[in-house]
Amino acid sequence: ESLYDDMFAMNDGLTPPIPENLHVINNSMQYVTLGWARSDAYDFDSYEILYSTTPISEGNYQIYDRNNKTFLASQACESIDVSGLNSSYNYYFKIRARDKNGNLSDLSNEVMSTPAATSISGFKAYGMDTSIRLAWGTNPPTGFLGFNVYRKQEFTDYEMIDSYTSSPALVAGNYNFEYWDFDVVNGEHYEYRISSINSNGVETIHNVPQKASPAVVHSLILENQTGMLSDVATFSQNPYASDAQDTYWDVTKPGPTSNYVWLSFYEQYWSQSGVYLSQEVKGGYDTNQQLKTWIIRIRSDQLNVPLYLSLPTVLRSEKIYIYDNGTGNWHNMQDGAYQFTVSNSNPRTMTLYWGNMQPSINHNYMPNQVLQGGYNTQFSWSPQYPFLIDHVNLYLKNDIDSLMVAQNIPAGITSYSYTIPNAINMPKTKVCLEMVSVDGFSKTFESPHTMA
Repeated sequence: ESLYDDMFAMNDGLTPPIPENLHVINNSMQYVTLGWARSDAYDFDSYEILYSTTPISEGNYQIYDRNNKTFLASQACESIDVSGLNSSYNYYFKIRARDKNGNLSDLSNEVMSTPAATSISGFKAYGMDTSIRLAWGTNPPTGFLGFNVYRKQEFTDYEMIDSYTSSPALVAGNYNFEYWDFDVVNGEHYEYRISSINSNGVETIHNVPQKASPAVVHSLILENQTGMLSDVATFSQNPYASDAQDTYWDVTKPGPTSNYVWLSFYEQYWSQSGVYLSQEVKGGYDTNQQLKTWIIRIRSDQLNVPLYLSLPTVLRSEKIYIYDNGTGNWHNMQDGAYQFTVSNSNPRTMTLYWGNMQPSINHNYMPNQVLQGGYNTQFSWSPQYPFLIDHVNLYLKNDIDSLMVAQNIPAGITSYSYTIPNAINMPKTKVCLEMVSVDGFSKTFESPHTMA
């Protein structure tokens, strides 16, 4: 016993409560992961897991406790791997709590499980365009029959969608497995799990499900005028991806050779020298509410001749724009291909904007001031996404009155000269710019400065 046991009389005189809800979390090769609801006793000593190849009865079991895994000495322990098992057998488990005075709780419910016929690692699901890719690794690759694949959606039960008995891709014999599910719909959410079948035909569920959702993948195409030279980079957004670098979704791309047009996405901070990508998938978002951007890099040795950047799969209900960092031009991809030229083979940077591009206006600095009748002043402002603005209405307003200064100012005009009327008395006045966008959206931007 420890020094603390000698210092304290660790005996509450009670039988430990039963650890409840024993359940199987997962099955692996040579071990089973169990979970339960913790016990609670002042003089707690260890959990005891009773296990046997037949249903637990008096004297037919072995005990797995703190002597096997020290974490079982903690009341906070609510799961453990019971190791040293044989995948050729079914195992039955119960659990109880033991205190330092030899008192034992009653036994929990009994569960049965079979260790997996092979170790499964890296099980992942990736949603692509009208398809979902499953991938996992195994070791050893033989000694079992193969795998079954199960799928479910919300409010439905798992159902087997394929088996090693019908699909050669699921037959044992490989270290790495890949399975494609094409019976899916973009935007729907699916959950998958797999099972291994040992040489005796006993199935063991790998109870670590993976979720995925297919989503449309857009193709950005770069071509020369004849279409004889072309290149493609693809992009998408997916609820199970992230804006950081994701394996499989984000695909690196080698550089160009000669007589070429070359197109890629680019992430400056993913490596010391940046990363060029033939495909970049960002985390899912609502394109009607949010906006995300992709950095594009273009190179070509076709100098001073027209090149065309197009997006055949553009969605008509969404805003997708290209900003040419080299010229400052904006282009709506719904209007067709963006035409440009390059004068050298250095990288040309552009930015793709996809989502809720709502224009806005910032008032340029103006001091708080008192203006008298007959004084000429100038109001100026800086618009964001001016190509999305139809017109601007300019007026002055305080708590009790307003004065229209100018209506239907074209989007390209960003200042207005105004002579203060003689017969006016408006203290604590703000300059207001009502912006009307090309899609009818209206919003008013009030100046931070005040006039009288």
